[in-house]
Amino acid sequence: MSVAAAVLVYVLFAVAVFALAKGWSRRMLRSKRDAFASALEAAGATKRGEASSAGLHRGEECEYELEGRTFFLKAHYVSRESVRINLRVAAGPLPVVSFSREGALERLGKAIQVTRTAELGAAAFDAAIAIDTLESDDAVLRTLLGGKAVRDAIVALLGLGFRVQLSSRGIEAYRKQAALRAVDSGGAVEAVRLLGAIAEELPAFDAARLTPERGSAVTATYLLLAAPVAIAAPVTAIVSKTGRELRITSWRPGRTEETVRALPAAFASLRPGDRVKVREHSGYFGWPWVEGVEPGDRVLAPEP
Repeated sequence: MSVAAAVLVYVLFAVAVFALAKGWSRRMLRSKRDAFASALEAAGATKRGEASSAGLHRGEECEYELEGRTFFLKAHYVSRESVRINLRVAAGPLPVVSFSREGALERLGKAIQVTRTAELGAAAFDAAIAIDTLESDDAVLRTLLGGKAVRDAIVALLGLGFRVQLSSRGIEAYRKQAALRAVDSGGAVEAVRLLGAIAEELPAFDAARLTPERGSAVTATYLLLAAPVAIAAPVTAIVSKTGRELRITSWRPGRTEETVRALPAAFASLRPGDRVKVREHSGYFGWPWVEGVEPGDRVLAPEP
């Protein structure tokens, strides 16, 4: 077999493997979604619209109606190992807020102010529910959760094993599970009813007064950081060419060296003995982090 023929066979084999994996991935998501759909259709839900796809891993969202309420059903990957099964009712504009049952991790989040909470005057709700939000104004949360019917519906959804998320997409109840595990569709019908109840009771918000969405609430919370502090530090060694890592003299007490990454355009020009400008952020968690070294960060002045 010639080299050209061998390359062709290899390419065709790779394409076939990719096509099989792609088909299996889509079938997996559809099977998760359809398990929920079967439970909902048994309770009288009817499919109103064909699936709209947001991509291979984002899954296909289908429109349904149950007891006069329009809702959307979708399954999508959140990692290679896990799938999110999502029920959504359109509403809004709404602030970006996520609700989950409070466990040890959530209590830690409250303690270090990673997870936002508000004094709602509802002690049982405050104690049992973890709230993650982009909003820095407690007044928004008080307005959102001021109605007992809304709080009770959220608690009921969490009791059914769902998490609850509000955003510009509306109100969502979702479960995360291992991709290969059978779907538990229990509570799906009641979840749709509760989502509808929340949509009917939520107050109206002015979109201009809400914090703009910037990805997930957790990610955005992490990125709400103070302005960085710039430090000039000597490069003591090139640690890894593949990872573009530099070892520099530390500016922090009790440490002699720090390891930082450099952007590709900067890494190629740096040598041991150069000085670079490092931008350190204090971090919302209280854990400092350092930006990657950029091309303009090389300091030409000699070290004093």
